[in-house]
Amino acid sequence: MATYRALLSLKSSLDDPDSRLSSWTPNTSHCTWAGVMCDSHNHVTSLDHSGLNLSPEIAFLVYLSNLTLAENNLSGPIPPEISALSALGLLNLSNILIQPHVPAGALQPH
Repeated sequence: MATYRALLSLKSSLDDPDSRLSSWTPNTSHCTWAGVMCDSHNHVTSLDHSGLNLSPEIAFLVYLSNLTLAENNLSGPIPPEISALSALGLLNLSNILIQPHVPAGALQPH
């Protein structure tokens, strides 16, 4: 249930002018939401957040192995919440404006 709440909190913290997250509703399974992929145990394993911002709630997605933040409005350093994602194996940061500083532990194998 923490994953479900984290995703809804993530949605509420985002500016979604194109309503890309309109399928993210409390009365449906998070595994059916746009940009979300789950394993057989309903753990979120992939999140496509292209064109959307990031919030600290991302750290609660402990099974996340694939995160796409392409064409995002992120700027500055890579968000430190990324380093909390111990299962993360693929991080797509294409076409965003980030500084070259990577937080300690963000790209360390876990």
